[in-house]
Amino acid sequence: MKIPNKKTFLDLSIKGRLGNRFSVHTSVEAALASSAPTFYIRGPVARWPFMVPWVNAEDLESIVQGIEDRGGRRADMYFSEVVPKGVYRSINAEAKRDERGLTLTYGVSSQLSLRDDIAQNGITAYGLAAWFVLRRRMPPEDIDMLCEIWEEYPECIIEFSTYRGRHLGIMNRSTIIWEVRSYILLIGALLTSYGW
Repeated sequence: MKIPNKKTFLDLSIKGRLGNRFSVHTSVEAALASSAPTFYIRGPVARWPFMVPWVNAEDLESIVQGIEDRGGRRADMYFSEVVPKGVYRSINAEAKRDERGLTLTYGVSSQLSLRDDIAQNGITAYGLAAWFVLRRRMPPEDIDMLCEIWEEYPECIIEFSTYRGRHLGIMNRSTIIWEVRSYILLIGALLTSYGW
């Protein structure tokens, strides 16, 4: 089964079908009612031009107003709870099952977002080497979570971060699944989005 677009991903994620995630809210009011300290503002499509990472709760309404002033629509926005900057991550990665067994593109910077870490520091490992990286950087039950997603969505790419010593999200795990998709190529689209 494929996940052809961002809306399908969001629907499946909110239903709890795509592993551990932070709560997602569809309005500023719901986000603020959650008492979470930090959010990502995201939109309905990949590479939404108004995405804003790491917005503190007290700044949320003014940032949303600024997006609207630039042509963004409030109805298109959703608000993902996130860990504040500086919380230690053991890996930021995107992975795909393929003819080599696994292709893993990853970074290990604790201070960068997943996409920035991969763009600036990305390393790609294949096959057994990729599985070895996961085993060194993730708890076994979180690797199992990735495999469970691939059982149902074998062609999909999974974006995730693992936080050392933290238990987060709706499943209280160390790994947060940021996105599961079959609508963007693994490495090429990411590099293209950074002008490479």
